[in-house]
Amino acid sequence: MRDISEFRFSKALRPFSFAVALMSCAVGIRLAMLDGYSDIQRALLILVAGLLAQAGVNLINDMGDWQDLKPGQSQPILALVKRNFIIGIACFALAAILASVLIQHAHQTLLWICMVGLVGAIGYALPPIDLKSRGLAVACVFWLMGVFMVCGSYLAMGGGWRLSVLLNAVPISLLVSTLLLANEIRDYEQDKQRDLKTLSVRIGLTGARSLYLSLVAVSYT
Repeated sequence: MRDISEFRFSKALRPFSFAVALMSCAVGIRLAMLDGYSDIQRALLILVAGLLAQAGVNLINDMGDWQDLKPGQSQPILALVKRNFIIGIACFALAAILASVLIQHAHQTLLWICMVGLVGAIGYALPPIDLKSRGLAVACVFWLMGVFMVCGSYLAMGGGWRLSVLLNAVPISLLVSTLLLANEIRDYEQDKQRDLKTLSVRIGLTGARSLYLSLVAVSYT
């Protein structure tokens, strides 16, 4: 039986992870400003949309374990998981509304980034996609919370598609991936006991630690 405190809103929201969305969006905004796109109002909308998307991913995460939770957990825990899921979907809806405003005056590539990003965010821990249980969470975060957020923020500020922006997004994307990998390494024993096939469980603790060090090293080269 898992402790009910794991599913409280404040715990499920994982506010410490908001630094990831803020960092990635801020890099894209800064690159855009250096290129002459200095709309403060759009920058604020981008940051809020990024935070809402991050909150949505965090809050729906436990619903991915619904089939495992349902047989052995108390009704109060299941009610909290449902509530967090509903709030998470509401966060996605608000982020989509803000994105629709930004897309109107942005490069058309932004629309595709937002659409793919939404599918990836919802499918991160939910079946039938369930990227987390397939061991693809680290790669998913690299693209969604790294490359897509940096490039998407640049486009949302009014910039066009540029290879230099993509290249600048790679180091921050690698660092974002290491944050998730560090969490997987921390939860290795627990995930293994629960038969969660995260990347760390699939490649083993030694392999996960080696990958972590490699990602950190490459991000600084």
